Formats: sequence, structure tokens, C-alpha cells
Amino acid sequence: MADKPIETPEPGATPFRLLEEASTWTLAGRIIGLALQLCGGSECLREAPDDMALMELPDNEVKDLKELVDCFTESSHYLDFSDLSVDQDEPLLIPEHSAKLENLYSSYIKGDPSAALSLMRACLKHPHPVVRTAAAASLHPLRSTDELIFYFPKSEAQLVESILKQASWNPDPAIREMALTVTGAAGPQPIAGSSGRTRRDRQRGRASIIVHGTRAYKGDWWRPRGVFYEYLANGPKSNLINDECPWSWSGELDAKVRRMAARSLAGFQRDRNIRKFDTIIGHSYGGGIALMATQFGAKARNIILLSTPALDYEPNWDNVDEVKSLRIHWENVLMLDCLNRIIRIKKPPIRQRFSDARIHEIPTLPLWFREHSSTHDPSVWVANSIPELIWPD
Repeated sequence: MADKPIETPEPGATPFRLLEEASTWTLAGRIIGLALQLCGGSECLREAPDDMALMELPDNEVKDLKELVDCFTESSHYLDFSDLSVDQDEPLLIPEHSAKLENLYSSYIKGDPSAALSLMRACLKHPHPVVRTAAAASLHPLRSTDELIFYFPKSEAQLVESILKQASWNPDPAIREMALTVTGAAGPQPIAGSSGRTRRDRQRGRASIIVHGTRAYKGDWWRPRGVFYEYLANGPKSNLINDECPWSWSGELDAKVRRMAARSLAGFQRDRNIRKFDTIIGHSYGGGIALMATQFGAKARNIILLSTPALDYEPNWDNVDEVKSLRIHWENVLMLDCLNRIIRIKKPPIRQRFSDARIHEIPTLPLWFREHSSTHDPSVWVANSIPELIWPD
């Protein structure tokens, strides 16, 4: 997490004029929002109308990819006319070029989608890595489509790949997550600090378990002696499965793999003779696995979803008493996942909220944009009294 969490986006033209953290993350969030609107993901954004209003994002959309191709061609003329061509070696200067970026955004607000593409492409040369990464991550799915590949300049495609490659090793985990979401690369794995605790004896009676998300198999936060595990084990959930190698799955970004993992989780519960989990805590697509596992006989008093994509997982409600979902505002990783799903996988967009009223959406945390991992950060849990929100009793 950043030293100072972003609690609200920057208003008006400020994101175009400043290189401070809140401004650059707001601009990055706007760029990703623009990409979703241009590619048929407006439905995802409309489910959070208050967030759209704070982001000052109009409710525009492009009808289809054919219209998007026309917009892409027109955006090249915009860039040349504005002297912002991506082919030029010079990076953007802030605030010297801010007025030009702001004018492009203003044109989009007035209903010109070509201006939005121009802004995204121009920001490939932005001086701040989070803005460059957001622009590259938004353009990456587009430049690989059959409709646009002919129109996408080779030099620009190479720049997109270069930015994402650099971002996948950026020391800021939030920037890494954006790049890895669209490239599918494994990336460097975080190593959690050890608590120095010795291995516990296997607990008896009720048990809880953490299910990690995509690409997190090699991470440590969810394992014994990992920071999130130890925070829960020493506080609100002392009954966590405490084996040195607790149940896990491969973390591959594939629907069939996740379904196999759900079946495996149900089998793990049976093999351990756990009649009913006290709590299953699932992060990202790990939350989806937890819900799907109930289809195969897994049972739980509570399933807690942390930043879980809102897909129709169809849990077996006879096998779970309560499901709660926790999110942050304008989560860039989930939005980029939605963009990938629309453009590259050709699937309906994921949503920002579950449509099933039986899944209780906890009030969104007062955090914007940053790490997809925020919802399993112990400092976030402490600062926002999350245990009291999830387990009020």
C-alpha cells in the first residue's frame, strides 16, 4: 500500500496538470474508464454511478469495433494536428502539454470517441509510469484484435509492449498488477515477512481457510507466517487451516482451471472431515472458486469475497449461510480484466457489483485505484475496522 492512501479522485483538469500521486492515479483511472467505454464495457461502469460522477466520466460508448477502427484512424489525425504523435521521440512534458491533453478529454466529453483514443495513445509518452502503464494496458487488448491490428502502427505496438514489460517489474505492486493483468505474465512474487512463529498443532473443530487468487500461488501472504494469514490467525480467525502447505490451486487465469480448483477445494474439505468451514476467505478469482466449491459439496458458514470479479458463479445456497463482498473504488485491475474479457476472450463484461441480492456488498472502502491486494492488506483491515464489518457479532 502507498504511504498515503488515495481517498478521492482529483477533480477537473488537475489530473492533467500535476504529477502528484492522487493526480496521476486519477488520470490512469480515467484512461481505463475510457477504454472500457470504447470497447463495450459501459455496463460495468454504470453499476457505480457515484464513482463515475466523481471521476467526471461521461456516459459515452462506441457501438462496435468497426466504429472503433474509424475512431482509431481519426485519432492519428488528432495526434498529428496536436503535435502529440507517438512516433516522436520526445516524452510529454507536464504541465507544458497539459492543455493539449485536457482539450482531448474535453472533446471526448462532448461526444467524440476519437479524442479519447488520442488521449490514451498520447499518454504512452506520459512522464509518470502509472499513466504510461494504464495507457499501454488499455491499448494492449486492442492492438491484438483482427479489426485493429492493421491500423496499429508497429512502432506504437512495440512501445506498448516495452511499457508493459517494464511495468511488470516496477517496485510499485499496483503498477505491476495492471501490467500483469493484461499480459498474463507471472511477474515477480512478493515475499511476506515471517512472524517467527513455530508450526501450530492442527486445530480441532471449526476451521477457516484462505483461497488465493490468480498468479498468487507463489506468494506468501495467504500461507502460515504470511502477513495476512498471521494477522487473521492472531485476531479475528484463529481457526485458520494451519498446515505448512495449506490447500491451494495453480492460480492460472483460466475458467476450467478455476472450476477444477473448486472441485478440489470441496474434496479437501471432505478429506479433512471438516463438516462445515467456519469461513472461506477468497481474494479475487479465489472468491469465485469458494462460491463454485459449494456446487461440489463444500459447506461454509461464511464466504468472504475480497475484490472478487462479479460473475455469475451460481453457488449452492443450501451449502452456505452468508456471503459478503468487500471492494475498493474504481479498481483498475478488475476493470482491465473486464476489458480483456470483452476484447480478447469475447465474453460479457464482469460487473462491479453482484446481481444476486443474497451476496451482501459491504460498503466500499474509502480507497481508490491502487493495489488489487488492498483488501487483504492487514493495515487496511485495521484502519477500516474490517473485522467488525464482516463479523459484527
